[in-house]
Amino acid sequence: MFISSKRSQQTVLFLGASDEMRHPYESLLARMNLKAEWVTSLGELSQTKREIPLAVIVDIDSLSRPLEPHLENLRFHFPKSEMIAISSVDSAPTALLVIRSGFSDFLLKPISPEELHWSIKKAIQKNELFQKLQEPETQLVRALTQISSSSTPSLVRLSTLEFLQDFFKSKGAGWVSFTQPAPTIMCSYPKGADENEMRVTLTQLKMTHSPPPAVTWSTNETQQVFLSCLENTQGILIWGIPQKIEEETLLLSKTLLEHAELSLLNLEKFEEVKQLSFVDELTGLYNSRYLRHALASSINRSKAKGKNFAVLFIDVDYFKSINTAHGHIVGSDFLIAIGRSIKNSVRETDVVFRYGGDEFVVILNGMELEGTKFIAERMRLAVERRVFSIHGMKLKTTISIGIAMYPEHAKDQDSLLKLADMAMYSAKELSRNTVHIYTPDLFTDKQEKAAS
Repeated sequence: MFISSKRSQQTVLFLGASDEMRHPYESLLARMNLKAEWVTSLGELSQTKREIPLAVIVDIDSLSRPLEPHLENLRFHFPKSEMIAISSVDSAPTALLVIRSGFSDFLLKPISPEELHWSIKKAIQKNELFQKLQEPETQLVRALTQISSSSTPSLVRLSTLEFLQDFFKSKGAGWVSFTQPAPTIMCSYPKGADENEMRVTLTQLKMTHSPPPAVTWSTNETQQVFLSCLENTQGILIWGIPQKIEEETLLLSKTLLEHAELSLLNLEKFEEVKQLSFVDELTGLYNSRYLRHALASSINRSKAKGKNFAVLFIDVDYFKSINTAHGHIVGSDFLIAIGRSIKNSVRETDVVFRYGGDEFVVILNGMELEGTKFIAERMRLAVERRVFSIHGMKLKTTISIGIAMYPEHAKDQDSLLKLADMAMYSAKELSRNTVHIYTPDLFTDKQEKAAS
């Protein structure tokens, strides 16, 4: 548990920010009658209870990738705090992701004390505005805005539960999916809510399959509400309501839930479009269309952090002969298996693409040449040593790999891909089943061969 229930408007929490930021920012906060607290990592946050901060300033450069789970985790644990992200990378997709995850601002480093002062002041003003406006309609507007900006289904559900708990002043709220053989608690709010109590309540109400659209009931001087959604396949249980349920509150909650349903359906459609746009339909890896975006992102990140990265161009040896001998169905499943083997050979932070046909590309982020050679050789050996079982047949193959380094070999997308491709063809022409690193003499060799 990150935080205690006591709220303090005197603290601004910095997560992952560098030490050189401390003196100017602490001086700034002191002038604003606020105090600073510094935490180096997400793990440190969970070790002790602390007061709920007015604002949480997160250096997202310190977070591992992908960012979404970390942003979602922070948003969940600091629902009442204003969130501000800082970064050294000017990335529109990252900024959009941050804002849609419930953050109120995205600032680029280096950040002057004056800029931070203005961002915190905006957060304070927003916080004070919502504290003054406590009418149910205002709560609803705030809830709808937050749900609309949520970037993942779990954030939609958590935001919905957070506001429903506030509407009803209840002990807790949970999102339930009616699956066989028993309902599944998808998420609950607040964290640590008694899910066993929820399951017992659902069983007592005989809600083990599709529930009715809306149910309210009273037990032991408290009231409970259940609202079904998504065509009665899911629903929300709100329990421990200490007061009589007003009709207006019930109507507001139904409006909120309808909006959450729409947001979930929109996210589902968006994910389908994104998958069709950027994911290879056969292998499930990223496709060449997304490769352009990923290379641009890796170049920007390397410029900001001063770290190199590598591009690997990979071709499956003798794949055409396998396709000819066994047919395209076997060939397609063989490519899927090879793609999985390549992906299993790299780190989570690396990105694997099917470039087209039997060619793959891998981006190894933050990697020097020696580390790149090690991973490429591990990948080559993994394919060479594996016996692939495809439609009852035992198949073997090898791969040829070409490497180009940023910025040593090239500093733009097209050149990096071209040089890695040249190195791969050099590997195939020499012996196959090998790894070649780009060298300038590859140009000379090809020119000489073309002339002869």
